[in-house]
Amino acid sequence: MIDTYALTYGEEALCALTGYMRQRKFLNKPYKNVNYIEGDIYEMWQHSVCAGAELAFARMIGLTKFEPTVDTFKSQFDIDGVCEVRYSFNNNLGLRFTDRDDKEARYVLIMDGLRHRTRRLAPEFKGQPYRAVGWIWGYEVVTTENGRVDQMYLHPMREFN
Repeated sequence: MIDTYALTYGEEALCALTGYMRQRKFLNKPYKNVNYIEGDIYEMWQHSVCAGAELAFARMIGLTKFEPTVDTFKSQFDIDGVCEVRYSFNNNLGLRFTDRDDKEARYVLIMDGLRHRTRRLAPEFKGQPYRAVGWIWGYEVVTTENGRVDQMYLHPMREFN
C-alpha cells in the first residue's frame, strides 16, 4: 500500500463538485448548519478537501472506481465496506472521534492535499499529495478532552489491510 496520493485534475474537479453537492442543502440556511459562521464558500471548500481525502485514500488502497458520496452521513462508511476517513485541517489535532461514531469501524487519518494552495504545472497539473498518517479501530479509541485521538495511538499504515 502506498501512503501518499496526488489527485489528478479530473479527480480534483470531482471533489469540487462533491463539495458543492454536500453543502447544497445548507446554502443560505445558517440555522441548519452548525458551522455556518464560516459561510457557505468555506464550507464547500472544506467538503471538497475532505472528499479529496476520501478519494486519495481509496486510490492508495487500490480502489480505482471509487467516487466520494453525497448525503450518506453516518449511514455508510466513507469508503464503503472499508473505513471512515478523517481529515485533519490542523496537523497537530489528531483524529476526530465523537460518541456518534461506530466503535466497530476503522478510522484513517489523512492530512495535506487540497488544503494547500499550489501552482500546478502541465501536463499533469498535480497538486500537493494527500498523506495517510495512521489508522485505529473505534473500540481502541482514547480521546483527549478536545475529542481527538492523538497520532501516537494510531497504527502505522503498513499494518492497514
